[in-house]
Amino acid sequence: FRVNMTLAQIFDRLADERFMYCHRSVVVNLDYVRLLSEEMLTLVDGAQLPVGRRRMQEVRAAFKVRRG
Repeated sequence: FRVNMTLAQIFDRLADERFMYCHRSVVVNLDYVRLLSEEMLTLVDGAQLPVGRRRMQEVRAAFKVRRG
């Protein structure tokens, strides 16, 4: 289906700590992240998503918290 909202608006409506921006145009559900490398997130299905340099520290911290 189609939605007439920006990604930022959708992200704000989620209001769930499992979701975060990993790149300016990518929001990821941390429950589906299997691996974090220097520039990429690898999801449980093998898909890879970019991680922006400015977001890397935040993504690492959130990933570490989710993994315990």
